[in-house]
Amino acid sequence: MVKEDKSSEIIEHGDLFFFYRPKIDAKQVKELEDIQRFYMITSTEKNVKPTSTANKNIHRLFLLGQKQLPEIVEGKSTSKERNWALNILTTCNAEDIRKELMTAEYTTETRGERRIEAATPAGEGKYSIVRHHGEAALEFLQL
Repeated sequence: MVKEDKSSEIIEHGDLFFFYRPKIDAKQVKELEDIQRFYMITSTEKNVKPTSTANKNIHRLFLLGQKQLPEIVEGKSTSKERNWALNILTTCNAEDIRKELMTAEYTTETRGERRIEAATPAGEGKYSIVRHHGEAALEFLQL
């Protein structure tokens, strides 16, 4: 028989940022349909746990599915609501994240020159990754 661990352990915590990238032809972002991509960035605080990266911040860039966070109803979340973000970049250099969110230009055969606007800040806060009863969860903290 396995004894259940009733304690919680903070694995990581730090700053949390949200950005969106407007659609290519959107003149102004007024609604969800005007957004091409929605991003979340986590940036750890130093010395959270004694590891080889303890003296460096770890920055992660996530692409959020459906361009919004899932609605979580206590006791009713489904597996569909649990898979709402994809980690597309992890780095110790914040400049790498900034480059991913910058304006970019490219050429297509049918439309010629295209320009992707830089991502726009949409919010910020704090987060913790906490282990409860053998499972890890991302928790958003109020400021």
